[in-house]
Amino acid sequence: MKKIKLFFLSSVMLLACGTTFAQTHFSIHAGGAFPMGGFAESDIDKGKWSLASKSKDNGGAGTGFNVGLKLKFDIHSVSGLGVVVGADFFYNGMNSDVKDASDDDENGDITLPKYLNIPVMVGLNYEHAISSSCKLYGEVALGLNFRIITDITVEGFAQSNYDGSMYPYELTIDYDRATSFGFQLGAGIVVNDRYSLGLHYYILGSSKIKAESVFESEYSTDSEKYPTGKITPSILSLQLGYHF
Repeated sequence: MKKIKLFFLSSVMLLACGTTFAQTHFSIHAGGAFPMGGFAESDIDKGKWSLASKSKDNGGAGTGFNVGLKLKFDIHSVSGLGVVVGADFFYNGMNSDVKDASDDDENGDITLPKYLNIPVMVGLNYEHAISSSCKLYGEVALGLNFRIITDITVEGFAQSNYDGSMYPYELTIDYDRATSFGFQLGAGIVVNDRYSLGLHYYILGSSKIKAESVFESEYSTDSEKYPTGKITPSILSLQLGYHF
């Protein structure tokens, strides 16, 4: 709650710095989401995976996609400068190392988790015309990231200790949701005030993962804390935008 209050306070202060806005622009964008650094790494063959051990920054994320929207408010007193408010949605599944390890697991059918990151940010955008139809832009923003990790589920059969018969079971690992501070840097080109192509780097803050495992069968239901580590989602996004 303190993070959210601080974010909105800083947003209001930044918007107030513009005092007078000449014009408002709205845009949408989509593109690839390429995990970087520890968010992409996974030493799962050595037992290091932040979703199933106490290791740090072994996220095992694979390439995904990004969609988002932005509002830009021109600052009347400074040509080319504006305040931007934006929201993004990042989807990343697991990389090939994690997928291969799950394929080799003989415990049952495994549904792997996905990373969902939703940053909401406010910042500054500066545009500089290089011709009558093209502009270069640079951007920096900060804000809050809402991190979601979907469940791992394992469905299989286990052998009874009583009579040796096989019975079905389901194991679910339920991950918590977390909020962290993040920022992004970006640059690109705008053509005819309508289309844009940009490269943006998001560092969405470090957070400790908390999880609970739940084992369900016809005989019992048991739950316990599950060992997890920390992740820092870092994503490079190539974005194609459309400006209204």
